[in-house]
Amino acid sequence: KEIEISQCIKSLINQTYRNLEIILVNDGSTDSTKNICKKFSDKDIRIKLINKKNEGLEKARRTGLEYATGDYVMFVDGDDWLPYNAVEILINSIKKANADICFGKLTRVLDKYGLIKSEPKHNIYNNIIINKNEFKDKYYQSFCGWEGLPITLCGKLYKKSLLDSCNIRTVGITLGEDLCFNLQVMPKAENIISVPETVYFYRWGGMTNKINEKLFIEACKVYNFKVNIFSKMGLTDCIEKASFELCNFFRSEER
Repeated sequence: KEIEISQCIKSLINQTYRNLEIILVNDGSTDSTKNICKKFSDKDIRIKLINKKNEGLEKARRTGLEYATGDYVMFVDGDDWLPYNAVEILINSIKKANADICFGKLTRVLDKYGLIKSEPKHNIYNNIIINKNEFKDKYYQSFCGWEGLPITLCGKLYKKSLLDSCNIRTVGITLGEDLCFNLQVMPKAENIISVPETVYFYRWGGMTNKINEKLFIEACKVYNFKVNIFSKMGLTDCIEKASFELCNFFRSEER
């Protein structure tokens, strides 16, 4: 884990886009994470280190957001890392398109070996601009396990003013946090733009992939959260797709 945390932080401080505010949220770690983060923060004035009690990923991200003062926000998990030019690519694209969200490719990497496992092949990563009306007509189904937009926080740059206006609620889950966050944010974006480059390396088999002991309860919480929003929007087709997705999830977990 020490190597992973260091690799993550180094990928941030070595970005080609230098005007960064790097906020490290230590969510009550009991290992050497706090010391590693302090070591980096002592050397780079761009780094803010926030030490807090352990409350889970949702609240850790919320804490980081509360301390952010920049115009844009990007979330990076401690066991992942960014290509050296990721922020520059996303910043240039989001400004050029005057968009609220910009996303690029997320590439999985095999844990331990550092080998690329898979890179998404989809025409959505091709400088496509999606406006609010198009999102409602075509892309809500992305939150139901159907093909569409990537719904993770990984590899996305958000305009901070958009996040501030969304009054994002925490759901109290450890599975599906990204989905619940983006379901509250992405539909409110005036424009969302994609880039064709890989902007995030995701460590497959690392800390973010541990088995959740409360898997079924968590899945039902996420389902209820989605259906509540879909009902308010009158999206009956998405309710059906979400129900179908949940049934498939339970069937696959029983095997």
